[in-house]
Amino acid sequence: MDILKDILAQLVYRKRSLSYATSSLYSAEALMKGRASPKAYQNAIRAEVNRFSKVFLVIDGLDMFSDKERILTRLQKLPEHAQLLVTLREVAQVGNASYVSVVASPEDLQMYAISRTQADPGLESLFKSEPDHQLHQEVVRAVMETSRGV
Repeated sequence: MDILKDILAQLVYRKRSLSYATSSLYSAEALMKGRASPKAYQNAIRAEVNRFSKVFLVIDGLDMFSDKERILTRLQKLPEHAQLLVTLREVAQVGNASYVSVVASPEDLQMYAISRTQADPGLESLFKSEPDHQLHQEVVRAVMETSRGV
C-alpha cells in the first residue's frame, strides 16, 4: 500500500495539482480517518497517469515487498503510455546488504561510447577525417576511464 501512495504522491507532485479521482480519494480518507483500498489508489494513479503524455515508473527491489505480485499486477494495468521498469534481486545475491553496486563492464562501456560517438554527426565526421582513428580511440578511452564503470 505504501508504494502505491508514494507513486501517487510523486505523480501529483509533478503536476502540482490533483485530478478529481485523487482529490476524492484524499477527501474519502480524511472522512474515514483510515486508509482507502488499494483499488482506490490504483484508480487515482491511473487518473494521474492520464494527465501526462508519457510516464516512466522505476521500482527498484520489488522483491523486498511482501505483496509484490499484487503490486506488479496493479501497475501492469496502468495505461499503455506508462512505462514500467522493475528490478528484482535474489536473496542469495544480496544477503544482508542495504544496497547493490551496479558497475558496467569495460566492454559495455566501450560499446556504449563507440555507439554514442557514431550517432553524433559532428563527432563522426571529425573522426572520419582522421585516417588512423587515433582521436576516436582516445575519446573512447577517456570516457571509459572517467566513467569508473557507471
